[in-house]
Amino acid sequence: MGLKFRRQYELGPYIVDFCCEEMRLIIELDGEDHFDSAVQIYDARRTHYLQARGYTVTRIENEELLVNPKTAFDRIVRLIESLKKLPHP
Repeated sequence: MGLKFRRQYELGPYIVDFCCEEMRLIIELDGEDHFDSAVQIYDARRTHYLQARGYTVTRIENEELLVNPKTAFDRIVRLIESLKKLPHP
């Protein structure tokens, strides 16, 4: 799609898994530890911080990516296509 993603990208006090600055899109890959309630609270704060700065944050479970990578990829493509339709500053 001609977009550049950066891996392990620093944004403020956080490091995100993947970031496309052009689309203001962050993709987080979540393992089992993200089901823990304390981690979910941390993730919610982190997501709020990033969204307040104009980023769209999407999360994909590691299991989904390993079991059905095409489904995960298709979901990312659909999200990018929807973001392309939005006005950008």
